[in-house]
Amino acid sequence: MQYDKCLKCGTPKNDGDIECPKCGVIYEKAEKKYEEEIKKNEEKKKSEIIVCPVCNENFSRDHDICPNCGEPMSINAFKHEDKNNQIEIGKKTVSPLLIVGIVFMPYIFAWFTLRDEYSVKARNISFAWLGFLFILVSIDTNYSDTANNNIVTAMKDVKPSVACDYLTNIELSTRGWKNYYDDVYGCSSPYKEFGSGYPLKNNLAYYVDGTATTVTQLELVVNVNNRDEAIKAHRELLKASKVLTKKFLNKTLPNTIDKAIKNGNNMSSKIANANIEVIRNNWPTGKGYELKVIIK
Repeated sequence: MQYDKCLKCGTPKNDGDIECPKCGVIYEKAEKKYEEEIKKNEEKKKSEIIVCPVCNENFSRDHDICPNCGEPMSINAFKHEDKNNQIEIGKKTVSPLLIVGIVFMPYIFAWFTLRDEYSVKARNISFAWLGFLFILVSIDTNYSDTANNNIVTAMKDVKPSVACDYLTNIELSTRGWKNYYDDVYGCSSPYKEFGSGYPLKNNLAYYVDGTATTVTQLELVVNVNNRDEAIKAHRELLKASKVLTKKFLNKTLPNTIDKAIKNGNNMSSKIANANIEVIRNNWPTGKGYELKVIIK
């Protein structure tokens, strides 16, 4: 085969030239290599097998139409180099890695099964799993919202007299629900003392605030007069806080609040629509401090 230009750079050939004056390629070698590549590609096409999607006739890849029924061949034709090991469109097996992806992250990997090589069954299973998880998350969200609303409702429905008696079993009995002024009501316990501090021992008190018929805030206050026994004071506050949270909110005290009480640090957390705060006030004298736990 004769060529009138360089196969590498496209420069026109001059009679008698052996190599390209522009790129320096040897014409004979370049042309021989080019022809070998053409021959190789033609042989490859002949070795590839196509299965007609209409009549299932097997024939070589160099045909543009099925020699049996005349169906035009396209990407939808089933093909593979080995006739005895054909991979059919819609018949590819879902790999183990893709299965893992679909199980744990279906919102990403389920879409891979939309490719032509995967079966309708594989797609149905993948998207059924995705839909199931979506419904499950929706139910969980609705349940959480309902639970939060139930907590708020429960707080509003708590009778003041009941809230005043929450900590009676741990020696923090109150004096009953009283009207302080206008529409401000509340109850409080006497100080519960512990330790051996002098002249004042460390002590703990319980307070409830609200209106005539509703409870708006619960409060525990520990006064640390003797820093040498502060750890015990914090333990007493923590114990009362756990009981109060369980009885008022029917929930466990958050770990962040638990840790803040033990360490005497400021902290706030939220359980549903209820706020729990730990507040520390150091006294100006520097000899002690007050640590509060407030639920509202």
